[in-house]
Amino acid sequence: MKAPKNAPVMDFQEELEKLKRLPPERLMLLPDGGEEKLFKKGWRTFSHIVWHDQAVDGRHRIVLAEYDKTIGKVRVDGFSLDESGIGPLSDKDLLDFS
Repeated sequence: MKAPKNAPVMDFQEELEKLKRLPPERLMLLPDGGEEKLFKKGWRTFSHIVWHDQAVDGRHRIVLAEYDKTIGKVRVDGFSLDESGIGPLSDKDLLDFS
């Protein structure tokens, strides 16, 4: 899949903060699994994937992954969401999708 020529370019941290500002009801309705957006920054092609799933304990896991397809670099960050609000994710929760 190629990035559209006029695709918007969003900074990784900007996109993560945008997700955190969404109302909890909207975050909980994100589709399960990942949703990929492709874009270009200069000569490099990037993919942003927003991952959402729900743990057995009811917490929602929201993870943003950025993949630089040109040099093969991956960056991830995210947060958990439950009735008490947004919280941090452990490294295991950020990286383990099994």
